[in-house]
Amino acid sequence: MSEEDIYYPKAIDPDYLLALTTDAYRTYGKLQVKGMIIVDTSVALDPAIKARTISVPILETAASVIGKKVVANIVALGVLGGISGVVLPKTLEKAVINRVPKGTEELNLKALRAGLELAEKAKKAQENQA
Repeated sequence: MSEEDIYYPKAIDPDYLLALTTDAYRTYGKLQVKGMIIVDTSVALDPAIKARTISVPILETAASVIGKKVVANIVALGVLGGISGVVLPKTLEKAVINRVPKGTEELNLKALRAGLELAEKAKKAQENQA
């Protein structure tokens, strides 16, 4: 963020873009060619978008592994955190515990950890392609 006033609250040069829908991907995917786009595997990729793109089964993991689609955002947080490395997993866990409704902490931690695991698998797959 910034220590100064922010006069334009939209990202114009993001390092990462997370898109769970094709509409979001097509709308925002052209923001920065040098950045990385993380998309759900259900998103139809556009060859015109040249940014490095990683497809991860975020929605499927929320529904089948965790059992609740409502935690897809927390799975996505784990994926983004794991791929970017910007925030330590323990810090993400603390943030999730402090922000989710009481009684849902374990469910959300399970979702976060599933996202972190997806990130590790995605990074290994990228390394194997290189």
